[in-house]
Amino acid sequence: MSLGGAEARMPLRLAVQEIADQVFIAYNIDEATLRSPSQQVALESRELVGWLVRELGCVNISEVGKHVNLDVGSISSSVRCLSDLMRAVEALANRVHLLKNAFVEQT
Repeated sequence: MSLGGAEARMPLRLAVQEIADQVFIAYNIDEATLRSPSQQVALESRELVGWLVRELGCVNISEVGKHVNLDVGSISSSVRCLSDLMRAVEALANRVHLLKNAFVEQT
């Protein structure tokens, strides 16, 4: 019997910084932009870092919060929002899953 989703795999050994670095490339931003509370691209990129951490199982969500200067509740909420948006916007879901698959294929 095969399990699906994040439960089926061993967690990847990645640091938040490694995930954030790939998000910087995907969104063409720098770390200062990621930490910026006022820019829309920063909001989506923070959501993506949190979503990837959850999906890949590599670190806990509080580490993401420390990295992007947000509390755990805000990160968790933003990850839920991104998940909801991905169900509605196929192009976003495809882009996010391509990034996730790139991490999985690295290992």
